[in-house]
Amino acid sequence: MKTFFKLCLLITFLFLSNAELVAQYTWTEYAGNPLNVHGTPGSWDWSVVVPSVIFNSDSNRFEMWYTSFTGSFPNGGIGFAYSGDGMNWTKHPSAVMTPGATGWDSLFVGAACVIKESGSYKMWYTGWKSITRLPRSIGYATSPDGINWTKYSGNPVLSPQTGWESGGVGYQSVIKVTGGYLMFYTGEAANALTGRAISPDGITWERYSNNPVLPAGGIGEWDRNNYLGKVIAIEDTLYMYYTGESNPGISGSAIGMATSNDTGKTWNKYINNPIITRGTWNSGWTESGSVLFSQDKLWLYYDGGSTSGGRIGLATAPVIVSVEDETKLPKEFVLMQNYPNPFNPSTKISWQTPAGSHQTIKLYDVLGKEIETIVDGYYEAGYHSTLYIVNSTLPSGVYFYQLKAGEFMSVKKMLLIK
Repeated sequence: MKTFFKLCLLITFLFLSNAELVAQYTWTEYAGNPLNVHGTPGSWDWSVVVPSVIFNSDSNRFEMWYTSFTGSFPNGGIGFAYSGDGMNWTKHPSAVMTPGATGWDSLFVGAACVIKESGSYKMWYTGWKSITRLPRSIGYATSPDGINWTKYSGNPVLSPQTGWESGGVGYQSVIKVTGGYLMFYTGEAANALTGRAISPDGITWERYSNNPVLPAGGIGEWDRNNYLGKVIAIEDTLYMYYTGESNPGISGSAIGMATSNDTGKTWNKYINNPIITRGTWNSGWTESGSVLFSQDKLWLYYDGGSTSGGRIGLATAPVIVSVEDETKLPKEFVLMQNYPNPFNPSTKISWQTPAGSHQTIKLYDVLGKEIETIVDGYYEAGYHSTLYIVNSTLPSGVYFYQLKAGEFMSVKKMLLIK
């Protein structure tokens, strides 16, 4: 299965060239919470939850997709809003996706995760057809503008299996990686837990053999259940912001964080969890929704509510690049040797550039045949890296990766051993 870590925020692979992360765990909840996204009583979006937010660099604005409820089923669908500052939002007047007329998503569509890639939008969403909300499954849709969506004809793309996820799968977080996608999703049986899957195309998914990947809390602990894990990457570390419940069926008690340094196969929970708890407007529950990096800080969008229905909130945390790292920009192009080497299934490729330019890294076999484009985009001056996860069909052997930036070109050899 082909996947590499080249995070696009949007989402959501993020590289902060040798950045020192200062106070990244100090979260400040926005004083204007909840955000102005919910509708009036009786409207299709009276209650709003599970936001998915990206920063669209083409339009220089934040864009949000959120789950809406009228208070009954079928639900109102998935709504859309945009913002220039991430705090004040303008809503699209109607749902941009609604439940199907029949079939697996005929009662509910929601919990969207959206990526903007090469000028188009891709969405993974949760659906169900039973009033019990189970079994849940995950569908896929595409859009040219983030508003007009076409559901994939072969939906759902991920359905529950036996064991820990037999009751349903959903509430997914998808990361774009060069050559494919990485998903973290909630599986439910006796407990709600978090699993991992990879895909070359966003449609055909392969589950990790050792799922679930995020361990449950102990009996009586705040995250005995964990779900709605939303993931971002900073350098070589994945950060997951997830919802915890002290007991099954007790709606989101708090939001915690966990980190992974092996592409999400194993996770370490933050020792000072939880990071966001219930407050005034969210006295009934609070749940994770979306996390992104913009304007030198992390933006965590989450939902909560009480008797007034679901509302969406915002908390931020600074990510500060040390002055020393900013002033010590590289003086020349350098392509580093991948590490580890030999490798299987993943290896880190690093390079440095003295000036911003369009840069590519391509993979070739020993005969000079191009196998894969690993990196393709504009990079500022600084230090960069990407984590390459090999295609499972690629045989063992010697391969070459080539960096090109303007007139500069450099080639290194790597060895894949299966």
